[in-house]
Amino acid sequence: MTLQPSILLVDDEPLERGSLSLLLEKEGYLVTSVGDGIEALSRLEKQQFDVVLTDIRMPRMSGMELLKKIKERNIESEVILITAYGEIKDAVQATKAGAYNFVEKNENMDEELKVI
Repeated sequence: MTLQPSILLVDDEPLERGSLSLLLEKEGYLVTSVGDGIEALSRLEKQQFDVVLTDIRMPRMSGMELLKKIKERNIESEVILITAYGEIKDAVQATKAGAYNFVEKNENMDEELKVI
């Protein structure tokens, strides 16, 4: 029996979080979703996830800060950053900080995430 890959989805926008959760679950992933980076770190202390899929711009803790804390704590989850404000400098910074990938929120995002 194959275990379902697990994803921790972090996004402060409930509608975005809900639709992305449905898409990922439909693709066969076990999805846990939270509203910000602080909640995400709390979950990561209790449970291992294969992937953390996080928005960059969020209140309380940005996705970039979350990425850095994940790396500092040697949490083994891969991190994919998503943003509606895709800028090359953000993608470069994310990659240098150890992100697995960087995806812009757009009409092709669903397909890009399936490929990744």
